[in-house]
Amino acid sequence: MAPTRRSVVAGVLAIVPATALAVSEPGRFADVTCVRRDVGNVQLQWTTRPAHLVTAIQSSTDPDGPFSTHLGASRDGAWTGAALVRPRPYFQLSTAGASMETAERVLPLEGGRNFRDLGGYRSRDGRYVRWGRLYRSGAMAGLTEADYSYLADLKIAVICDLRSARERVAEPTRWPGPNAPAVLARDYDLDESALKSALQTGTPTAAGIRAAMIEQYASFPYYFAEDYKRMFAELVEGRLPLAVNCSAGKDRTGVAAALILTALDVDRQEILADYSLSEKVVNFEHVATRPGAAHAATGFEFIQQLPPDVRAPLMRSDPAYLQTAFAAMERRDGSVRNFLSAHLGVGPRDIARLQNLLLKAA
Repeated sequence: MAPTRRSVVAGVLAIVPATALAVSEPGRFADVTCVRRDVGNVQLQWTTRPAHLVTAIQSSTDPDGPFSTHLGASRDGAWTGAALVRPRPYFQLSTAGASMETAERVLPLEGGRNFRDLGGYRSRDGRYVRWGRLYRSGAMAGLTEADYSYLADLKIAVICDLRSARERVAEPTRWPGPNAPAVLARDYDLDESALKSALQTGTPTAAGIRAAMIEQYASFPYYFAEDYKRMFAELVEGRLPLAVNCSAGKDRTGVAAALILTALDVDRQEILADYSLSEKVVNFEHVATRPGAAHAATGFEFIQQLPPDVRAPLMRSDPAYLQTAFAAMERRDGSVRNFLSAHLGVGPRDIARLQNLLLKAA
């Protein structure tokens, strides 16, 4: 039986706040979070500069507003109140001379795996990523009928599925209805050579598995360049909202999200923080060792055979992994921007277009 929304909200969403702004940039709001406490209620928290300014809270069911439903006001940097799961609520905080929008970072899905909104991250020029435009996720095979109804409201136009053919067959995405998103996918065999080498050389160790993960991340930008290029082409053409996914939603998808946020000039530390959320959102140990997982053709059928401490690095969203991908691009191409241009065809004009489409002034 599918879990209830209440169990999903209580067991998963409360773990990770939807951080909308966590850096000291110009503006009056910082550390804005939105966390669903139960099915009917959310909690907003924030700080203002100067402190304790009166903040009005409004909501909308459209990420672009209008934010015409007044919910209350607070000087204390916190508000808890009613908010339905569906239609999805978006919130606007307003005070003298400034406003900020936020929403739930992790979507409240019954059968979702690491389905998150990339909105709210601050760019270095003071704008922030629009909510409801960019999503990242793991496999969607567990989505329920209620989940699909919820997601239909979001009007996702394109899904970039980074999984191999075997993975897609094992955990198919069956989006119902006439308005299903376009799905972009490529048939390939997942390269497991680094991990297999770590497993076949003497007794596998956690250090060896971690080193193999780091080696694999160095190859990801180049191995999946064709997929990332198609993803950016959709973004530049304005085919939004867009979701990108793989099986876990942390490795291939983590690099994809990092490339998008880099193009949007989000601070590197913010990008690493978003990447690191995956292991807080999902219990990957449970996913990998659940009954039937060894037959799910995820590319890692051997995981269940490893001792828990040895397989632990596979489950991590360790910032060092993503930093390795950044370092590989900077070593080979001089910068991530150069990689985007040389390998993905995303030049300065495309960057400017993406920022105009996906960033909003605070």
